[in-house]
Amino acid sequence: MPNARASIKTALLALLWVLALVALNLSFPTANPAEAAAPARVLSDAGAWFAAMVALGLLLYAATRIPRVFSWIRLWVLAAFFSGVVTLGMGFAQTGTAELLTANLGLTMLLFLGRVPVYYLGMALLLHTFLHPRAFAFPPVQTAPPARQAAYPPPRGSQSMDNPAHGTQARIAFNGKAASAGGYAASQGAAANRAPVHGTASAPAHDAGDRMPRVAAHTAYSGAQGQTVSAPNAAEKPRLLAPTWVWSLAILLCWLPYLFIVWPGTVSNDSITQLAEALGVKALSNGNPLAQTGLVWLMAHIGLGLLGTADAGIALYVCAQALLMAWLLGYTVRRLWESGAPAWLGWLALLLYALCPVFPVFAFCVGKDTNFAMAVLWFTLMVWRVLGSKWPPLRTVVGLCLSAVLCVLLRNAGAGLVGLTLLVLLVRQFIKGGRVWWAPLMALLTTGAALALLYLVALPKLNALPTPATENWSIPLQQVARTVASVALDSEEHAAIDAVMPVAEIQSAYDGELSDPVKALWRDDVTPRQQAAFFATWLRLGQKHPATYLSATFHNSYGYLYPGYVNPVKPTFLLGMEGRTTRIDGIFDFTVNPRADALKAQLKSLFAYAPFRLVTAPGGYGWVLLFAAVALLGLRRRENLVAMLPALFTLVGCFASAVNGYFRYAMPLYFLAPVLLALLAQAARGGVRRRREPQPAKNTQPGTTHRRVTPEAAGHTEVAS
Repeated sequence: MPNARASIKTALLALLWVLALVALNLSFPTANPAEAAAPARVLSDAGAWFAAMVALGLLLYAATRIPRVFSWIRLWVLAAFFSGVVTLGMGFAQTGTAELLTANLGLTMLLFLGRVPVYYLGMALLLHTFLHPRAFAFPPVQTAPPARQAAYPPPRGSQSMDNPAHGTQARIAFNGKAASAGGYAASQGAAANRAPVHGTASAPAHDAGDRMPRVAAHTAYSGAQGQTVSAPNAAEKPRLLAPTWVWSLAILLCWLPYLFIVWPGTVSNDSITQLAEALGVKALSNGNPLAQTGLVWLMAHIGLGLLGTADAGIALYVCAQALLMAWLLGYTVRRLWESGAPAWLGWLALLLYALCPVFPVFAFCVGKDTNFAMAVLWFTLMVWRVLGSKWPPLRTVVGLCLSAVLCVLLRNAGAGLVGLTLLVLLVRQFIKGGRVWWAPLMALLTTGAALALLYLVALPKLNALPTPATENWSIPLQQVARTVASVALDSEEHAAIDAVMPVAEIQSAYDGELSDPVKALWRDDVTPRQQAAFFATWLRLGQKHPATYLSATFHNSYGYLYPGYVNPVKPTFLLGMEGRTTRIDGIFDFTVNPRADALKAQLKSLFAYAPFRLVTAPGGYGWVLLFAAVALLGLRRRENLVAMLPALFTLVGCFASAVNGYFRYAMPLYFLAPVLLALLAQAARGGVRRRREPQPAKNTQPGTTHRRVTPEAAGHTEVAS
């Protein structure tokens, strides 16, 4: 029977290998009639096909070593969602509609079904690696005598996907003096010859101000004659953590070539608008955050007033920004090591921050998105600190307050991100008990005071215009515009829409990837009554044309969940000359390095290579976020999900943004990707969550004491969901 099951599993994995290989290397027919006869291959040359074959083979081989590898229902649902987004996105990327999918139903099903198991197995393998860090390592050599090994009982958290009750049963046997010198397999009696159990538990070491464990203390492996032996890792040498400045310096050194190429630095279009406002050329507005406009004003006056040139002001700004960013990323890398994250994750984070061009390009760019991404990263790290502290030190509370204030001042939508996160953190700390709740409460009060000063003092004092009403209306405006461009309107609908936007210009202005042209059509003299009539019409049209509304929303947002997708409308890397420099000609003249345009062209040419697109495009980082959040829901230690809320709110904001798959809108996700995986790895050390926790059984016989029966002793098995 075992041989038959193994043969069936091997045949199933071979079938999945073939199906996935075909699905990953096919695409929909291209729009070019000359190429429409056959599906276009994403990996067209034989070398790429061979690489895909090897990669899939290794993935499936690793899957054979995971017990009950197909049992994680949450990951199946998430894999199907990812596959649906990618398959639908492939059609929208070519035609802007779902026509290619409906016209090629067979190919659509092949692309969808072939990707689901690949995405699932990749996530299951990564989650299993976090749950069992040494599951794929060779068993260590036994050096301790049996008596010494018996002195290390398997901890309560050492549970696994293949036999979740195994670790606690062994503990029961050990505590009852039934554990043998060979480890805890003897407590299983006749089950001593079962498959090895890979379990981990937490060591007693703690971070300063952090109650979360750092390293695994036990590793289970298959011993001689099928025995399962628990070998302690306590004798292993502790990690030597380099100080923050070492990681920061390594990152900064990798960025220096970019500074040489773009010197004195890049100025984004939004920053040019802010320069025009700061220098009095344009009316001051809170459309771009007023605090960021203040930083630009300071840069301009230091450059022109103290240093004598605009180039000096820009160079000073980008160098100071890059130093702060490198320090924060170096601190993040050290925080990953301190939290007990796997060593490979710490090195991967360092390589990502140092070598991915997104980070140095935006580090040496004057723009609001870089500062906001740094603030969100700092805020997330402080929330993580508070979650892991029984009594957060003053520096953690101050950091939480300052990072929260920076988030709300550097982005108008930051108030919602910070407010909701702090509210959830406050409620969680109240429920938990103790006095840790004062940290989020202080941050909420500080943030509220900062917003009050901004809107009640600063904006009226400076006569600044409020944020445009259409700033956050990308979703409804795009939905109405797509409906106007697709179907006929009745007279009432036409009149309600024409009162706020010229209907005759909507169809030509509509772009499914970009809502700015439609937002620009909004009239300046719209009355509240006309606005209310427009939104009432928007609701009625949504009831009549729901598919059109869904298509409009998907078309304007799928790039944030489509790995490797690059928006063709907006520039991905902010380099070289921007289009709005004419607004400040003769007032703030700065140099645009011609080498920056060459770098921009070179980076754009690298988009032809899939690995480069996967690393630089935002879709993959959206996947990391959703995978970490969904996987964490199946673990016992779900409190780390609170620290993921800033990233989740950032992703929601990207869905409602003006541009599909825009790099700079998703900047916080780039910064937070390693942190999200570290949060998951830390939660995984607590084991998998049980579906139910039975109450202790009571012994009703007189003269006896009550004994608590653990779920494992009662025969309860863990459900991996």
